Amino acid sequence: MKTVNKMLFSLIILALFLLFSCQTYTFEDAKERIEPIPSTLIPLKVFEQEKAVSQKQNTEKVSPIVVKSEEEKSPLSVAFIPLPSFVMEEDLIEISHRVNQEHPDIIAFSGEQNTLENLVEYLDYEYIEIDKNTLVATNLQYEEEKSPYKVFIYDDQTSIAVSIFDIRNNSYYYEALNGQTINSWETKEDMIDQVEKYLNVAEDMPTLVFASLYQEIDSSILIDKNVLDVVESTHHINQIENLSSLRITGLNNPIHLRSDYLFSRNVIPLQTSMIDIKIAQTRKVPSEERSAISGTFIIK
Repeated sequence: MKTVNKMLFSLIILALFLLFSCQTYTFEDAKERIEPIPSTLIPLKVFEQEKAVSQKQNTEKVSPIVVKSEEEKSPLSVAFIPLPSFVMEEDLIEISHRVNQEHPDIIAFSGEQNTLENLVEYLDYEYIEIDKNTLVATNLQYEEEKSPYKVFIYDDQTSIAVSIFDIRNNSYYYEALNGQTINSWETKEDMIDQVEKYLNVAEDMPTLVFASLYQEIDSSILIDKNVLDVVESTHHINQIENLSSLRITGLNNPIHLRSDYLFSRNVIPLQTSMIDIKIAQTRKVPSEERSAISGTFIIK
């Protein structure tokens, strides 16, 4: 009996122990028993701002920073188109259409007088005759005449002098077109004097001179005058040797000459190119082919 009582007492003690050891605590009880430790790492306001900016950059595409500079002027665009002695009207329309479409600032033409008279009917430009067999087409405002130049206003602060001359009548050009044998293609009068006549009067004004010389010229004579042969100055010497702007074929000795030039003073060429003038083929023999000069420039 005593043994049974001892077992009951032990069971009661064990039950009470389990009852108290299994008691559960609520979240509020835990809060009361655990003292919170305050943080000593308090984010600075600047840090929070930087963090916010960083998060925004990660979610948004950031545009590159563009530093605005002074407005740059567009380059001056120029073309020189020496026309063959015979051009059909359909070709004049096509040439005019291309000029109107590309719209250079200044275009100089050399050619037969009746050809030029027909040409201007199709141009979207004002034009002015400068010398025999020549004209300049431009919508730049005309300022004044300083013979042999016409002066135009390039912008509010700059004027530019333009001239053009064609010495076909002083060369063997027409004889060659009529099939005569020309043993030595040259001018009948001193070409250098005529060139210098044009280049000496320009002084320091930005100047363009278009010239159909019907003879090749040694451009080194222009160095002392601070005048550039713009094609030569923008091409390698090996390229220059292969360029020609006048070709007369159907002769015993075909003629290939770089006879058309664009000279500049205080007008710096950026790039230039020579472009064949495509016209309808005729049965005329000898036949003549010409090339135009185009380029872009900056004015000093």
